[in-house]
Amino acid sequence: MTILALDTSSSKTGYAIYKNGKITEHGSIRILSRGATDTERTQNRLGQLYTKVCNLISKHKAVQLVAEDIFKDSDPRKQSAFDILAQCRGVIVASNTQNQLPPIVFINPLKVKHDIWGYSSSIRQHRTMTRQEQKQRMIRAVERLGYQLKTDRNGNKDNDQADAIGILITYLNAHNLPVTHPKTK
Repeated sequence: MTILALDTSSSKTGYAIYKNGKITEHGSIRILSRGATDTERTQNRLGQLYTKVCNLISKHKAVQLVAEDIFKDSDPRKQSAFDILAQCRGVIVASNTQNQLPPIVFINPLKVKHDIWGYSSSIRQHRTMTRQEQKQRMIRAVERLGYQLKTDRNGNKDNDQADAIGILITYLNAHNLPVTHPKTK
């Protein structure tokens, strides 16, 4: 059984592959921005995302897709980000349908954070922890399990990979599927 987990966005999508009881591969796919207008750039990015997700499904012979669900923030300034993520979700659903896979399992991002590093959505913790701090905690939690995350040219760890690994681990735990992490070999 091969499972593909995705942390989807319109510029960089993290992925992780589960096969034979291990997370065998993880990385991120970059989506390039091309086009003269915002609409052209968005359509081009969504087309690239579709192609790249279909390629991952085909390459790894995935039989199940798991993805982070969209978190609807009450802050109206974040509406455009929600809209783009909703379009990305539609693209991965189309990729899933094109490859005749069972329905995608969407996992709440707060559940992933809770399961992987103990995040609590209590008002106190939620208000005091920045998005950057949350990313760093996920990175540290995944690295403690022995996963080596790629870095960008500035030396920053790839949080999209960390999120995809976290999504996959949350799914595996919820379905009582065994997983051996690099540190537990």
